[in-house]
Amino acid sequence: MVRRGRNYFNLNESEQRTFSVSTNKRVFISHKKEDRDVAKKVADYIMEAGIDVYFDEYDITINRNDPKSVVAAIKRGMQLSTHMIVIFSNKTIKSTWVPWEIGYGDATSTEIAILKMIDIKKNQLPDYMQVAKVLYDIYDLNVFISHMYNKTTEQLVNEGIVRQYDSQLNNLRGEVESFVRSY
Repeated sequence: MVRRGRNYFNLNESEQRTFSVSTNKRVFISHKKEDRDVAKKVADYIMEAGIDVYFDEYDITINRNDPKSVVAAIKRGMQLSTHMIVIFSNKTIKSTWVPWEIGYGDATSTEIAILKMIDIKKNQLPDYMQVAKVLYDIYDLNVFISHMYNKTTEQLVNEGIVRQYDSQLNNLRGEVESFVRSY
């Protein structure tokens, strides 16, 4: 059975010390506040696959009324992350934080992927996003996860790490697939 991934700011102090020196892959979830429900489902799916995440909605240390607190939390989350998934929808186009997060992630050599929501056409992706890998659906998300494990998606499905993208048991199916293109 795969160890469930964790969110850094849900851990106690001694777990945080272990987490920060661990060599595990970690994914920073970037999203516009209005897309938090989809972002949460994606973060939970990634944690179910045994990969640690930083998802700000789980971070109780942030004073959301203080921009310095928000920036400090984002930087901590990003510094602990090896990868970033940007949930990109029509709402994201108006975001001031998401472009900042992408720029910061790029500066720290974080591997960035864009999970394109169905309400965005490929030609609507801003230039600064077109250099990142674009994930179009649950299948692509599984491939993204498989690269972190250095295994094929079929191996991960057989090991129970991810669910087949079209499986009725995939907990993103019916939840996220209406937001992203499905096969």
